[in-house]
Amino acid sequence: MGKNKPLCLINQPAGLGDILLCQKIACHLVDLGYEVIWPVVDYYNFITEYIKTPGITFYNVKDDFPHKDIFLQDKIEFIQNNEFLYLPLTHATRAIPTFPSKSFLYAKYDYCELTPDNWLDYFEIIRNKEREQKLIDHLNIDLNEKYNVVNKTFATPPDTISNNSIIPKNNLKTINMELLGWDRIFDWMGILENATEIHTVDTSLTLILAKLKIENVNIYERTNGIGADYSSPNPDYIHKELFCNKWNYYTSLTSNGF
Repeated sequence: MGKNKPLCLINQPAGLGDILLCQKIACHLVDLGYEVIWPVVDYYNFITEYIKTPGITFYNVKDDFPHKDIFLQDKIEFIQNNEFLYLPLTHATRAIPTFPSKSFLYAKYDYCELTPDNWLDYFEIIRNKEREQKLIDHLNIDLNEKYNVVNKTFATPPDTISNNSIIPKNNLKTINMELLGWDRIFDWMGILENATEIHTVDTSLTLILAKLKIENVNIYERTNGIGADYSSPNPDYIHKELFCNKWNYYTSLTSNGF
């Protein structure tokens, strides 16, 4: 911790996608002179190995960290004085009285009076090639062959939900992303980079694919998918500008709202 710097405590412990997207907000606070404290749920504690930004320190919510008492109160309202700022990003939609934002992701930036423009420029992912190769070997994948990668699940484990209607329209081998107990989502980066097609529900993987600049991606809505018709992409998908204009978005979430 820097000496005599005011501290900022960010309340956004879960939702890996939210954590990645909001790195620009944390960097902005660092530029304003804050030392940022960011507790994350135990499941995402591995993020400390993959994202290292000066001025931002991730903590496990189970550990001790400055102002943990305030974090545990889980207040909706922000707190600010000369020495401390409490920023409840996880409650952004509840903290904005009329919730004018286009979506929950945009709300976090509206709450901070910032824009998510160029959010990808505010963090780097430190690759762990050994873990990536371990997963490739475990799944017996030949990276020189053509294959699909399909991810049907979203939400933070153990409370995951699946969209079981995601089915690629080709005859290629399909690799399903499933929790193996020892893998991390970042371990899949090598497999994703070499995939012929990627089909995923709109989840944190979407932001990682955007960071990797992968273009052969198909995104599906965050529902159970029962009875869903994914015959044509939605040209007005609300998060297209955040991710990639070249992707196909099979979802009912449009520029007109939810």
